[in-house]
Amino acid sequence: MRSADLCCCAVLLAAGCARPAPDAPGAPPRAAAAAQSPASAVEAKIVVQLGHQAPVLAVRWVDGGRHLASLARDGSIVVWDTERATILDHARVPLDAALFTGNEAPLRLHAFTDGATAGTLAIAYAAASEALAARHCAGAHQPGTRWCSYALDPATRIVRADATVAVPATPDDARRRWPPSPDGRLRPEANHADGRRGLFDLADENIHFPDPTCVSPARCRYGVTLIATDGVGAPRALTGQPRSYFLDADLSPDGLRLVRVEGLHNETRARLETLDLASGTGERAFEPARAYHHVRWLDATRYLLGSHGYDATNDTADAAGFPLALRVDPACIARAPCAAFESRWQMHATADGGLVALGALTDSCFRGRDGAFCAAAEGHADDGNTTYDPSPTGLVVQAAGARDWQPLALPALAGEVITAIAPSPDRSQLAVATRRWDRADAPDAKQVLRLWLLDMDDTATPPRRLAELIDPLADAQAFTDEHTIRALSFSADGRRIVFTRAKPAADTADAHADLLLVDTDALARVRTVPGFSRRAVALGDDRVLGLDDGTLLDLDSARSVARIRLQAPLRRAGWIERSRLLWATTDDGALHFFDAGDGTPQLTLQTFPGNRYFAVAPGGRYDTNLGADTTLVRWVVPDAPWQSLAAQTFMRDYYEPGLVRRLLDCRASKTCAAAFKPLPAIASLNRVLSEARITAVRAGRDAAEAVVTVELREGVDARAPNGKTRSGLYNPRLFRDGRLVAMAPHVVDAAGASIAQWRTRNALRADDGVHRVEFTVPLPTQAGERAQVFSAYAFNEDRIKGETATFAWTQAPVAPRPRRAYVLAIGIDDYDTPRFRLRYAVADAKLMASRLSPVPGYETRTLVLAGERDAGGRRTRVTRATLGRVLALLAGTGDRARTLAALRAHGIDAGMLQAATPDDLVIVSYAGHGWANPRGEFFLIPADGRWPDGAQAPDLSTVFSTADLVGPLQRLQASEVALVIDACHSAASVADGRFKPGPMGDSGLGQLAYDKGIRILAATQADDVALEDARLGQGLLTYALVMDGLAAGKADVDDDGALRIDEWLAYAVQRLPVLARDARVGRIAAAGTGTRAITFHDLPANAPARRVQQPALFDFNPRASTVVLRRTP
Repeated sequence: MRSADLCCCAVLLAAGCARPAPDAPGAPPRAAAAAQSPASAVEAKIVVQLGHQAPVLAVRWVDGGRHLASLARDGSIVVWDTERATILDHARVPLDAALFTGNEAPLRLHAFTDGATAGTLAIAYAAASEALAARHCAGAHQPGTRWCSYALDPATRIVRADATVAVPATPDDARRRWPPSPDGRLRPEANHADGRRGLFDLADENIHFPDPTCVSPARCRYGVTLIATDGVGAPRALTGQPRSYFLDADLSPDGLRLVRVEGLHNETRARLETLDLASGTGERAFEPARAYHHVRWLDATRYLLGSHGYDATNDTADAAGFPLALRVDPACIARAPCAAFESRWQMHATADGGLVALGALTDSCFRGRDGAFCAAAEGHADDGNTTYDPSPTGLVVQAAGARDWQPLALPALAGEVITAIAPSPDRSQLAVATRRWDRADAPDAKQVLRLWLLDMDDTATPPRRLAELIDPLADAQAFTDEHTIRALSFSADGRRIVFTRAKPAADTADAHADLLLVDTDALARVRTVPGFSRRAVALGDDRVLGLDDGTLLDLDSARSVARIRLQAPLRRAGWIERSRLLWATTDDGALHFFDAGDGTPQLTLQTFPGNRYFAVAPGGRYDTNLGADTTLVRWVVPDAPWQSLAAQTFMRDYYEPGLVRRLLDCRASKTCAAAFKPLPAIASLNRVLSEARITAVRAGRDAAEAVVTVELREGVDARAPNGKTRSGLYNPRLFRDGRLVAMAPHVVDAAGASIAQWRTRNALRADDGVHRVEFTVPLPTQAGERAQVFSAYAFNEDRIKGETATFAWTQAPVAPRPRRAYVLAIGIDDYDTPRFRLRYAVADAKLMASRLSPVPGYETRTLVLAGERDAGGRRTRVTRATLGRVLALLAGTGDRARTLAALRAHGIDAGMLQAATPDDLVIVSYAGHGWANPRGEFFLIPADGRWPDGAQAPDLSTVFSTADLVGPLQRLQASEVALVIDACHSAASVADGRFKPGPMGDSGLGQLAYDKGIRILAATQADDVALEDARLGQGLLTYALVMDGLAAGKADVDDDGALRIDEWLAYAVQRLPVLARDARVGRIAAAGTGTRAITFHDLPANAPARRVQQPALFDFNPRASTVVLRRTP
C-alpha cells in the first residue's frame, strides 16, 4: 500500500442531465426534476403559522366544530385548530386581493355560509354592477346578477368558482357572520395585533400600535378571539405568529445571498437583514432610523438602499421627504455611518462601480402612504392631467466612491420627460423611456412615448431611438400616471427590452396593459402582447413574468408557458443564470424558485424576523435554521386533513441541510437526480407522538444536584389513517438549559443500527400508557447560575421526537466549586508503522497546551499526550487504550485508581484530571492521523493503529472510532466542551453523510455535539487532507488557531477585548484557507532554517497539489459562549 492511501480523496463524477425543452403552450407543466420527491400517494405539506393580514369578516365552524374557518377582507382563508390555537391550513378566494380592498372596492362580501353539499362552504361577493362582476369573476359570475360565488371544501382547502351557489337575497348580518360553536360554548369575534379584541378605529388620526409587530392598519396581523359563553376562563386568541412586514428583497446573481427590507414603527423606519443561503447564516441586522423601501445589490458584499419617502406624521420627528440613499456594507453596519448621498429615482449601478439615476426627488412627487405627495410643485404645470412624473431634470451619474451627482447632458432628449431607465446586463448600455403629452383640454390631445438606447461608454453620441408610441387621449378624461412607461427590463442576453403601458381609456377599471417586446439590434423590431399584467419583468434570455397575475411568457413565441399561482401577491422577480431558475418574492416575505423552462415550483424559502428561514421543496424536502420545536411552521398530510403535525415530525427523512445550495449547484451541473434521492414514503409512518411532562424538580443530596421527575404518556389517535394509533415510548432525554444531561436507557447505540435494533434497546414499558422516570443531574454552582430550565422529550416507535416539555426551577444557594479548565492536548508523531510517522503533531500539542494556559477565571489543568521518540530512541506511545483512559477520567467513569495506575505504567501522569463538573471547561485537541471509510465513518489512528500492507482499511480493533469518543463525551458534565481535530478527513467525525443537526435520537458524534452543545473544529472537510509546514514547524490549523488567533489576538472578531472560545474556533475557518494558500506559494516568513517544504500528514512532499485546506466548524449552540480565552485592555 502506498503511503498516500491514508488520505486519498475520492471524486465521484455523476452524469449530467440534459435540460428538457419547454412544454408546448397550453400543456400542463411537468413535475420539476430538482429537489422534489417522486409522485406518491401521500405528500406532506408545510403550513406557515402566519394568520391574516386583513381584518376577518366572517367565520364558519367545520369538522364538527373542532376547527374554525375564517375569511378576511382580502379573500384569505385560515382554518384554525381551536384547541391548540394553531393554523391547520390556508386557502384563498381565487381573485386579486385589490378587488376587495379600499373604499371603492369593486367587490364586497355578501355571504359566508354552508354550501349545497354537506361539509362544504359557500362564499358570495356582490359587485357594484353586473358588468363589474362579469369582468372580474371569471367562472364565478351568476349571469343577470351582481353576484360572484365560490365553493370551499374545508377538508381539501380548495376554493373553486361556482356560479350555481345559492346566494341569500340579503347580506349576512353580524349574527350569521359570527356564529357560536355547535355546542354553544364559544362565541367568536374579530381581533387585531397580538390578539386585541375588535378592530382599529380608522377614523382616529392617532392610532396607537402597542404591538411592535403591527406597524400600520395595512401591515398588521388579524384573527379571531373565542370567548366562553358562560364567562368562565380567559378568551382564546387565534392570531398566528408575528409576521415580517416585508417591503423588498434582492438576490445576488449566484442566488446565494439574500437581502431583505422590513418596515417598522408605522413604516417610518426599516430593518435590513442579509442571509447567506449557502450556509444558512445571517449577518448583523441594519436598522436605519428613517423609512427605506427598496434595496439592490451593487456587488458581492454591498447593497444600495433607497426610499419612496414618507409623509410627516406624529410618528416622525422630521418633516416629510426623502431620506438619503445609503451604500451599505458589513463594515458600516458594524461601525456606522454608511456612505450617504442624495436620493434619486431609479438608481442603478454602472460598469465602473458608480451609479446612474433619474430626476431629482427633492423637486418632484412621490407616492406616500396616503397617496401622492409633492415635495415641491415647481415644474408640474396645471395642465389638466394627473401625473406624478419627476421633473424633467434628466439623467445624473455618480462616479465610483463619490457622493455627488453630476448631470448627464443628452441634447437629443431635450423637452422629454424621462419616466424610466434600466441598464443592460453588462451595464454598457442604458435603456431610457421618455414621454411628451398635450394639455388634457387641447384639441386632439395626444401623448408620445419613446424608447431610447444610450451607449454608456460613449454618452457624447446621441442615444438611438428604438420605438415610438403615439396615444390619443380619445375618451379618457386625462393622461394619468398609469398611461406611461414606468419600468424597463432587459433580457439576460441584452437582445430585448421589455415594458408595459396602458392606453388612455374611459374604462379605468381594466387592470391589464400592453406588453411590448423591443429588439435592441439595428432592426429594432417591436411586438405587442395585449392584455398582459401591468407589472412585468424580463427573466433570462427568453422569459417574461407578469407580476400581477403570474403569467410566464415565452419571448420568442409571445405565448404563455405557465401560470404561477401563489397565496400572496408577487412583489419582485429575478433570474439565476447558472441554475436557470426564476426567483420571485411575495408580499408575505417568501422567496420562491421556479424552473425557467416551464415555471414549475422548485423551492420556497419562507423568511422570518431575525434571519430565520424555512426552505421547502415540493414533496416536503426542507432546510431550516429554526429550532426543532419551532411554532412558526407545522405539517399537514392529505390522508389526515384534520391533523396538524409538529415541525419535527418529518425531520428524520425530510430535513436536508444545505438544501438551497444543493439545488442551485445540481441544476447548474444538471445532476439533481443524483443529488436528491427519492424520499421515503410517509403513508406508513407512525405520526402519533409521545408526550412528556416534567412533574417535579427537587434538590438531590445537596443543592449542587437536582432530581428531575419526568412523566411520559403514550400518544393515542384513534383517527390515524394508517392504523398506527399508539406512539409507544422510547428513549426519553433530559436537558438543562438546552444541553443534554441524561437519558434512559443510558446506552450508546451501535452505529448504523436498524430501527428494529433501536426499538429493542430503547423501549420503555408503559403501565396504562404511562411511564415515570427520575434523573439525578449535577448543577453549576457559580453565582448567577441558580436559575435552571429543564426540558424533556421522548420518541415514538419510528424515532420521531415528541413535543418538548419545559420546567423552570431555581436551586437553593450553594457554596461554589472551583472552576477548572481541563486542556488535553494530544499529538502523535511516532507510530508503530514507520510510514505513518509525522514531524509536527507533537509540536502542535505542546503549543496548544502552553498557549491555552491559563484560561481567565479558571484553574487550568493541562495534560499533553505526546507520541514521540526522543534522541536516545526511547518512545512514548499514545495508544488506543491511552486515549480511552484519559477521556474516562474526565467523564468520571471506571475505576479512577486503576485507570491512573495503567497510565503511569506507560509513563503518563494524569493525576490532574478529575471528573468534569457543570462549572468546568474541557478542551481536547488531537493532532495526528485520521481516516474515513467509504461510508463516511471516521477514526483516529493511535500509535498502535495497524494497517496491513495491501489492505483497503486499517484493523478497526486498533483504531479509535467516533463511537469510542461518544461514550465518554456523552457522560461528560462540563458546561463547555471544545474538540479540535487536526487530522485528515476530520469533518467526517461529525458530517458522516447521515448526520443531520436536529433531535434525531441517533448515535454518533454529530448527534452528541448537537445535543450537548459540544463545539467541534475539524481541520479538513470529510474528503480532504490536513497540512503541516516545515518552516512554521506546525500543522496549519494549530498555527492559525494558536499563533494568529490566540497569541496575536486576531480571533477577537468583534474587537470587544474578550476573545471567546466560539470566536476562536470560528476564526480558524476563515483564516486557514488563506494560510494554506500562503504555505503553498511560500509567502509565509521563514520560521526556522532549512529548505521550504510542504508535507501532507501522510503524503510525500512531492505529491500532487491538493485543493486549499478548508476546516469545518460544527457549533450548534444558539448562544455565544461565555468562556473567554484571552482578555485585552
